Parts: sequence; C-alpha cells; structure tokens
Amino acid sequence: MSAAVSFGDAPENKFVVVYSGVGAASDCVQETHDRLKAALPIDPCQIFTADLSTIFKNRIADRTIVAIPGGNAGIMLGYMDPETKTAFRNDATSFLKAGGCLHGTCAGGIVLSSGLFMQFEGRFSERYQIFDERITVNSLDAISEVPVHYTTRERTYEDYFYTDVELSNTTLLPASLRNKTVRLYDAGSPGWFNLGATESIVGCYRNTLFRPVVPAIIARRVENGRVWVQGPHPEIGVSPSLLTDEQEYLRKELFLAGFRYLGLKI
Repeated sequence: MSAAVSFGDAPENKFVVVYSGVGAASDCVQETHDRLKAALPIDPCQIFTADLSTIFKNRIADRTIVAIPGGNAGIMLGYMDPETKTAFRNDATSFLKAGGCLHGTCAGGIVLSSGLFMQFEGRFSERYQIFDERITVNSLDAISEVPVHYTTRERTYEDYFYTDVELSNTTLLPASLRNKTVRLYDAGSPGWFNLGATESIVGCYRNTLFRPVVPAIIARRVENGRVWVQGPHPEIGVSPSLLTDEQEYLRKELFLAGFRYLGLKI
C-alpha cells in the first residue's frame, strides 16, 4: 500500500476505538488489534479501557469506528443503571447520525442489539436491554438470541469451538466471499431475529436449533452511519486441523470485510 493511502496520510481513513474495559475478552481485543495493525502501515487502533458508557464521548464521528469485541455482555452492561443506559443509547444514536460506525462481535453484538431473548429460558431478558424496541433510530432493530445454533467442539491441542456460516450473495462482501461457507471460532455466539427493513443479512448459521434460518452476521445503515455485527469470531483462528488453506483465507478476508464496510481503508 502506498504512503498516499496509508492511515497517517489519508484524512478519509478512520480510527478504530476497540473497547477493552470490563467484560471484554482480552484475546478478542488482542486479535482484533493485531489483525487491523497488520493490515495497515500505521496502527489505526485506540484501545479503550475506560467505562463503556463513555466510549462515544468527544469522538469525531465520521472518522471513528467503535468496536465492541467478544466477552461477557452481562458484565459489560450489568453496572449500568437505567439513567446510564439511556445516556449510552442516546450517545450511540447521535454518534451514528453524525456518521459514526459500530462494529460488534459476539457479546459486542448483543450490546448493540435492541435486546436479548434467552432461548433456553424462553423469555426476553431486560438485563441486556439497551436499545428499546420502540426506538426506530438505534444500532439494530434486531433482537439477539442465545443459543441459536449447534456448536461443534473438537478436542485438539487448542481445544477450540467452531461453527460454519454460509455467506450471502451480497455486494457488501467481496466477490471472493459470496456464497461461500466459512468455519469460524464460536463461543456460544448469538444470532439475530425480528430484523428490520434496513438490516442486510451477510451470513447465516448452517446448523440451527430453533429456527430454519438464523442470521449470524448483519449489516445496517443508520442515517449517515453504519453498523456491522457478527455472532462468531473471524478475528480468532480455528485449529489448523479443522481448516483448509482456503478456509483460513476466507476467515481472514471476512474479518477485514466488516471493517471495510464501515469505511476503513484496508
């Protein structure tokens, strides 16, 4: 990549603010950072360790991607009282309207959804609800649910979980990824339902427990901003014994595709 389009020299490129505070999994943060850093000549990431409820404060929205990684959504949100949740929601909405972008993986996707339906308990969980279903301008109209699909556990020296995701024939993906099946790391990842008209399905879980089609990756435009959420983890590798060279290539390309959709020049 030439210097003319590098992060430091191209004013149109964006910062990626990666949440690394309470509830975020350190490996998810590290892998996200490492892969973005490797893809660009200058590190685009700021690692944010402060209170999640303040992550949108003092941002230049149209130059910022806020990335909330995997971890534990209950811990990320558990300390927020109703007033703090409302402020967080309003800050996120203002951020999107001003051209900001949001990226959520696994627990981060739950945080950016309108709520969580606990499928194994058969109830909607108010504990996770940040974005009220009645609000039309939020990160996602969708509700996430856990668990929604079969996860296969292979005992290897890395002892990883994995799931297969069938990618859509969508122009949001590069041609090399369309209609492909990619094997991804999975730690009981969420899927989404009750999709709104503005959500685009990027990929679906191949094997599901409760529904014939469960979206695993969703993209959405919100006024001037964009949102990308994914249940499984393309940032984290699966055991080499479970992947062909092509599968590993698809996994890495899918990771970058989400950030490209949000405007990062990679």
